[in-house]
Amino acid sequence: MFACYALLIGPITFANDPISNSELDPVALQDQATRALNTYCVTCHGSQKQKGDLRLDALETIDPVDLQDLYANVQEVVRLGEMPPEKAKQPKESEKKILLQWLESQVSLYTAKALD
Repeated sequence: MFACYALLIGPITFANDPISNSELDPVALQDQATRALNTYCVTCHGSQKQKGDLRLDALETIDPVDLQDLYANVQEVVRLGEMPPEKAKQPKESEKKILLQWLESQVSLYTAKALD
Protein backbone atom coordinates (compact mmCIF):
# COMPACT_ATOMS: atom_id res chain seq x y z
CA MET A 1 0.00 0.00 0.00
CA PHE A 2 2.87 2.40 0.80
CA ALA A 3 4.20 1.97 -2.75
CA CYS A 4 0.90 3.28 -4.14
CA TYR A 5 1.16 6.41 -2.03
CA ALA A 6 4.78 6.87 -3.01
CA LEU A 7 3.78 6.82 -6.65
CA LEU A 8 1.17 9.48 -6.00
CA ILE A 9 3.20 11.85 -3.85
CA GLY A 10 6.72 11.18 -5.10
CA PRO A 11 9.88 10.60 -3.12
CA ILE A 12 9.88 11.45 0.57
CA THR A 13 12.59 13.83 1.69
CA PHE A 14 13.54 15.19 5.09
CA ALA A 15 14.30 18.80 6.00
CA ASN A 16 17.70 17.96 7.48
CA ASP A 17 18.75 15.93 4.40
CA PRO A 18 21.30 18.27 2.74
CA ILE A 19 20.57 16.89 -0.71
CA SER A 20 16.78 17.24 -0.50
CA ASN A 21 16.73 21.00 0.03
CA SER A 22 15.42 22.61 -3.17
CA GLU A 23 16.41 26.08 -1.93
CA LEU A 24 20.15 25.46 -2.17
CA ASP A 25 22.43 28.34 -2.95
CA PRO A 26 24.48 27.87 -6.15
CA VAL A 27 27.67 26.90 -4.26
CA ALA A 28 25.91 24.20 -2.22
CA LEU A 29 24.12 22.99 -5.34
CA GLN A 30 27.43 22.67 -7.20
CA ASP A 31 29.11 20.95 -4.23
CA GLN A 32 26.35 18.35 -3.94
CA ALA A 33 26.12 17.83 -7.70
CA THR A 34 29.89 17.40 -7.90
CA ARG A 35 29.70 14.89 -5.07
CA ALA A 36 27.06 12.92 -7.02
CA LEU A 37 29.15 13.06 -10.21
CA ASN A 38 32.21 11.83 -8.32
CA THR A 39 30.25 9.05 -6.63
CA TYR A 40 28.29 7.70 -9.60
CA CYS A 41 30.03 8.86 -12.78
CA VAL A 42 33.76 9.43 -12.41
CA THR A 43 34.55 5.73 -11.85
CA CYS A 44 33.77 5.10 -15.53
CA HIS A 45 34.34 8.64 -16.83
CA GLY A 46 37.43 9.86 -14.98
CA SER A 47 41.19 9.91 -15.13
CA GLN A 48 41.59 6.11 -15.01
CA LYS A 49 39.10 5.27 -17.76
CA GLN A 50 36.89 7.26 -20.08
CA LYS A 51 34.07 5.04 -21.30
CA GLY A 52 32.53 6.54 -24.40
CA ASP A 53 35.53 8.90 -24.62
CA LEU A 54 33.88 10.95 -21.88
CA ARG A 55 35.75 12.42 -18.92
CA LEU A 56 33.80 14.14 -16.13
CA ASP A 57 36.53 14.73 -13.57
CA ALA A 58 38.16 17.73 -15.29
CA LEU A 59 35.20 19.86 -16.38
CA GLU A 60 37.12 23.11 -15.86
CA THR A 61 39.43 22.17 -18.75
CA ILE A 62 36.63 21.89 -21.34
CA ASP A 63 35.82 24.69 -23.80
CA PRO A 64 32.60 26.49 -22.70
CA VAL A 65 30.72 25.64 -25.91
CA ASP A 66 31.66 21.98 -25.61
CA LEU A 67 30.83 22.09 -21.91
CA GLN A 68 27.29 23.29 -22.63
CA ASP A 69 26.78 20.35 -25.00
CA LEU A 70 28.28 17.97 -22.44
CA TYR A 71 25.99 19.23 -19.66
CA ALA A 72 22.94 18.90 -21.91
CA ASN A 73 23.92 15.35 -22.92
CA VAL A 74 24.63 14.26 -19.35
CA GLN A 75 21.35 15.80 -18.24
CA GLU A 76 19.48 13.82 -20.89
CA VAL A 77 21.02 10.43 -20.11
CA VAL A 78 20.54 10.90 -16.36
CA ARG A 79 16.94 12.05 -16.81
CA LEU A 80 16.17 9.08 -19.09
CA GLY A 81 17.79 6.67 -16.64
CA GLU A 82 20.41 5.54 -19.15
CA MET A 83 23.20 6.53 -16.77
CA PRO A 84 24.43 5.26 -14.50
CA PRO A 85 23.98 1.89 -16.21
CA GLU A 86 21.60 -0.59 -14.63
CA LYS A 87 24.35 -2.75 -13.09
CA ALA A 88 26.16 0.23 -11.54
CA LYS A 89 25.51 1.79 -8.14
CA GLN A 90 22.45 4.02 -8.47
CA PRO A 91 21.98 7.47 -6.93
CA LYS A 92 19.16 8.16 -4.52
CA GLU A 93 16.30 10.04 -6.10
CA SER A 94 17.30 13.15 -4.12
CA GLU A 95 20.87 12.95 -5.47
CA LYS A 96 19.57 12.55 -9.01
CA LYS A 97 17.31 15.56 -8.52
CA ILE A 98 20.22 17.71 -7.30
CA LEU A 99 22.42 16.61 -10.20
CA LEU A 100 19.68 17.38 -12.73
CA GLN A 101 18.97 20.74 -11.10
CA TRP A 102 22.64 21.68 -11.28
CA LEU A 103 23.01 20.48 -14.88
CA GLU A 104 19.96 22.55 -15.84
CA SER A 105 21.49 25.61 -14.16
CA GLN A 106 24.72 25.07 -16.09
CA VAL A 107 22.95 24.63 -19.43
CA SER A 108 20.93 27.78 -18.73
CA LEU A 109 24.04 29.70 -17.67
CA TYR A 110 25.97 28.84 -20.82
CA THR A 111 22.90 29.51 -23.00
CA ALA A 112 22.50 32.96 -21.43
CA LYS A 113 26.19 33.72 -21.96
CA ALA A 114 25.93 32.68 -25.61
CA LEU A 115 22.98 35.05 -26.13
CA ASP A 116 24.84 38.04 -24.66
